[in-house]
Amino acid sequence: TFIHTLSGFVLKVRRGTKVFVEGGVLTFNPVEGVKVFKLSGRYFVNLWGAVHQVVLPGGGRAPYPLSMI
Repeated sequence: TFIHTLSGFVLKVRRGTKVFVEGGVLTFNPVEGVKVFKLSGRYFVNLWGAVHQVVLPGGGRAPYPLSMI
């Protein structure tokens, strides 16, 4: 699974990645501190302190693991 952001950053999420969900925020690879959260129907990813808006694929459906939020 790939997470694409409006700024052009692409984050690859491998199978078997550790995922943790709490309070509408999905954290994967907790050691790396990458968090995805949903706000007003849009997804944002916090990459080590910098927030980027996530671009959803065609159809607007959130790919796994974003759909867990």
